[in-house]
Amino acid sequence: YNDVDMDAVFDPGEGLANWPFHIAGPGVSMDVVTGADGCVTVEDLAEDTYTVTESIPTPNANGNFDFWRRRWHAFTDPVQTVFAACGETSHVTFRNVCLGSITVCKFNDQNMDGVRQGGENGISGWPVRLVGTKANGDPVGPTNVLTASDGCYKFADLFPGVYNVSEEGNGIAWERVQSDCATGTYCD
Repeated sequence: YNDVDMDAVFDPGEGLANWPFHIAGPGVSMDVVTGADGCVTVEDLAEDTYTVTESIPTPNANGNFDFWRRRWHAFTDPVQTVFAACGETSHVTFRNVCLGSITVCKFNDQNMDGVRQGGENGISGWPVRLVGTKANGDPVGPTNVLTASDGCYKFADLFPGVYNVSEEGNGIAWERVQSDCATGTYCD
């Protein structure tokens, strides 16, 4: 499930539809996908131990992986073992969260219209800062970085939460044209 509020509880609306799994055990090897509620039920399994594997790319050392053109963080091991007992329902839960990013760009807005156009070069080496709070209340940052040669910097792999991005200035006087050029993009 996509633990958007990061509370480690599978809340209504957090299920991931069509999420692929592989189930293996004595005489069983099958691929299944979750339904609209993020769940899948496999019936008529013999009483035994089974391995349930999320069919996702192997997470990196930070627990992050790319899937469905999005970046994710796996809170749980993508391979879990479960014992299916006769007459009982066994549950296996995989907790993930979709990660986001914020791109900040600093450029020389020569016509002062607040929109970056051809010929309005990015300003490299400009200090920017990100601070925030994850959805579970954990603080993030501050993270201080410099813009790249194109005048931009991408804060990647951000957990759900509320973030503030600011420019720190570098001793050069600039006139602010607009503070919010587009969602997640800031410019002067």
